[in-house]
Amino acid sequence: MNSSSAAPARGPNITCWECRRRRWVCDSAEPSCAACKKAGIKCPGYGEAKPVTFLPPGQVLSRPRRRPKRNNNPVYRIVSREQNTTKSQDPTSHDIEALQTSSMKTLVRKPLRGEIDDIAESLYIRNITIVPYLFTGETQPSPFIQEFVLSNLSEASRFINVALVLGALDVKSRANYRVKSTELWRFHYYKDLAIKALNRNLSDVQTRTSDVTFQNIFCFLVLELYVTTTPVWEPHVNAIVTLIKMRGGLGHFIRSSPDIAADIYELLVQFLVSNTSTPPCRQIPLFSDPETIEFMDQSKRFGTVPYFPCPHPLIMLILEVTNLRQRIYEDKRIIAEDISPSTNINAARELILRIKNFSPSNWLSDRTHYLAEWGVLTFVYHSAVCLFALAALGPNLFGPENEFRAMQSRILFSMLDKALKFPTLKFCLLWPTLVAGFEAAGGTQEQRVFVDKALNGMTTELGSASPLVAKDILQNFWRSGKRRWDDCFDRPYMFAV
Repeated sequence: MNSSSAAPARGPNITCWECRRRRWVCDSAEPSCAACKKAGIKCPGYGEAKPVTFLPPGQVLSRPRRRPKRNNNPVYRIVSREQNTTKSQDPTSHDIEALQTSSMKTLVRKPLRGEIDDIAESLYIRNITIVPYLFTGETQPSPFIQEFVLSNLSEASRFINVALVLGALDVKSRANYRVKSTELWRFHYYKDLAIKALNRNLSDVQTRTSDVTFQNIFCFLVLELYVTTTPVWEPHVNAIVTLIKMRGGLGHFIRSSPDIAADIYELLVQFLVSNTSTPPCRQIPLFSDPETIEFMDQSKRFGTVPYFPCPHPLIMLILEVTNLRQRIYEDKRIIAEDISPSTNINAARELILRIKNFSPSNWLSDRTHYLAEWGVLTFVYHSAVCLFALAALGPNLFGPENEFRAMQSRILFSMLDKALKFPTLKFCLLWPTLVAGFEAAGGTQEQRVFVDKALNGMTTELGSASPLVAKDILQNFWRSGKRRWDDCFDRPYMFAV
């Protein structure tokens, strides 16, 4: 039933209801117009209200036109080739015979592919396209960069490496072409295999606390951070902390496993950077241990961590800033006579002064290789550490630092722009870009656009989802109108640095 409250247009020519509905030219004849007679339709007339028409169930008067059906049957074309092989030796003879005699609709010739093929290809991609672009800053081999050999990898690490490469390719595909990779199912398949292999290692008493299990959990944590925009990383961190406790603490762990001391240091650097973007009440509880601080101080012998090539003195200053930040938070919660606010204020002022006094030029005087890269990186990380300390410890603790902060902000943006032009430095600039994004909240629109483009470029070139997570955090912070470090990182965040 179809009705309308609007009457046909009145004028020199009155249109009947049916001609009006079908958009025909009506001759306004009585009692039935010529157009309705020609179509074999009973003319509904020219009344003020449209006549109501009742139809039997299942009956319609008109249907929209449908497009003609396409012929979806595949067309096969067989092209004969002159070959000196017999029919039994010709690899296409079986296909032709199947087309002629069988009822198959589609014939697909696809090479069989097993897990070993994916593992070998992922190792090749990593060793050829990633390893050469990692910055070590030294000429001697780095303990943090090793070419993977298939025979030396455990079962879990093989699957983790495949999932990492497939996930990175999917992130790059979505960032560059705005489409999802057709091979995304393979990423989830190998990630599932890696989880099952890790569960088998953890369920076995002999391998539960082994060095290989520790390394595999760390690698799976990196996988989760690198390719996921909503990473669930805290359970992996808790597993690593529990594993260290089961090994007798970090000091005993390091002494009992000297072969993986560089891996432990790399893990601690990852955790330390995470503590900078985490509220002080939820930091990873490893860095208050004196043995951890001593090990971090002695780890400069390992050289530069490729993903975080910050000068080692600045890394130790970052550790002091995070510990002091946590202590200030705890002192605010505890009311006791032996706690004096002036103690923390003096400690913060002394720490800021030591960061100021770090001289990039003096530190560069000991460098003999990669002077152009180090010349940019040292200023980038020094400015980033200065700005992080000022923001994290609170400017109210030591008075106005607007002039010094503005100068360091200008240096950071200027040097960061230069550093992004080096192909080997794009893997290691996420944290300084994050600090620059925090500064851009009180800066200019050009600075925010610069940070936005820098994070997008890291995603499209590196295939990492961490810059996308950082970009979302910073954009929400910019819109909020807030300016405090704890307002920007109001919950724990970890990035694949």
